[in-house]
Amino acid sequence: MDALDPPEAKRLLGALVNARPDLLAEVAALASQELGAVGMEQVAEQVAQRVGRLRIEDVWDRSGSRSDGGDMDETEAAWAVVEDAVEPFVRDLERRIRLGRDPEALAICQGVRTSPRRRHDRVAMGAFASKALPDWVSFLTRILGKEPRKGRRR
Repeated sequence: MDALDPPEAKRLLGALVNARPDLLAEVAALASQELGAVGMEQVAEQVAQRVGRLRIEDVWDRSGSRSDGGDMDETEAAWAVVEDAVEPFVRDLERRIRLGRDPEALAICQGVRTSPRRRHDRVAMGAFASKALPDWVSFLTRILGKEPRKGRRR
């Protein structure tokens, strides 16, 4: 099983359930248990890791002239990089809402919201914002819960 990629494992599981319909209830229970294994702290840690891996070079690579003739400034590029980092969590959130698994969807929302509130993450996001989004630093630091002091430059 470890050698299979996700689509292969999915096909194998489908074939198994088709061959043994009596296993469907057990497979459904295991799937429900696996989906339920999400918590706010777990999500917060995963978001922190993804945000912590963002690099200013990712923003630079996205900004500037594009092949379609358009132009993306650094702020747009930075938002795009951040959106890409949280996209898997948004997809998972949408999936759980579709499945009516509201407590897990709430845990994902809380985890995404909690992550930048942690001290280490605030520092990392602050450094990223200072380089990539200099015009947004004041706004972002308020959101992150660290109000800049008046008269103090970053």
